[in-house]
Amino acid sequence: MSGPRRIGVAILGYAFMCKAHSHAFKSIPHFFYPPPAIPDLVVVYGRTEEKVKLAAANYGFRKYVTDWRKAVDDPEVEIVDNCLP
Repeated sequence: MSGPRRIGVAILGYAFMCKAHSHAFKSIPHFFYPPPAIPDLVVVYGRTEEKVKLAAANYGFRKYVTDWRKAVDDPEVEIVDNCLP
């Protein structure tokens, strides 16, 4: 028997809502047991490279991009969470 499948997540935006949503995605296995899927924080988008790089490191994303199209088109991404203002 295999565990729940992993589902790739991209978040557009790196400020407060990104922090809240990334925390919520990581909390899913603690709220739903067994979890329907395990969110995998693949990529975060932001216009300012220094800030989005820091957000990726702080919130647990594997990648960061400064072009939103790269996040949306990433083949590992199945969910795009728009946290832009």
